Amino acid sequence: MMTICQLRKRLSERIHAADIAELCLMAQCTDGNGMKAMLFKLAGDKDRRVASNALWVFSHFNASGRSWLQNKQKELIDMALSVTDVTSLRLVLTLLERQTFEAESIRTDFLDFCLCRMVSDAEPVSIRSLSMKLAYKMCLHYPELLEELRMSVDLIDKTSADSAGLKSCRRNVLRLIDVTNR
Repeated sequence: MMTICQLRKRLSERIHAADIAELCLMAQCTDGNGMKAMLFKLAGDKDRRVASNALWVFSHFNASGRSWLQNKQKELIDMALSVTDVTSLRLVLTLLERQTFEAESIRTDFLDFCLCRMVSDAEPVSIRSLSMKLAYKMCLHYPELLEELRMSVDLIDKTSADSAGLKSCRRNVLRLIDVTNR
């Protein structure tokens, strides 16, 4: 069993795909929750590399590991709202995008965050696209919010959908909204 200090030291260095696979295996097969809990604690570390590497490991979890993360949704949302590093934000949003959102547990602060980020030209395309997908997942339960989302997504078209990735995401979200409204 690895201690949190040993894990932090390992995550403070450059890691590769083989390291990610090994850490995922350790977290998902050995003691399970202890290793996952240490990784999660380190995902909020002050050291940018440690935090982003811990999040990177989480992004490679299998279905059972992702279900453990589903129970940490509130903490992941708090992390997304407070993180300043773009890489860590992208990874946290990726983890959240793989989760389900129940109607009764939608956080309006996070929905507002996603709506603002998806239309902001100052944000990288990855953050804008993930924010758009997450906004759809949260608005899905409420027809009036879906209509507000449609208007916001239409605004992207009028402002700066110059990136192929953003155009594709926009098209896909609009298609999902149309299917949902039928």
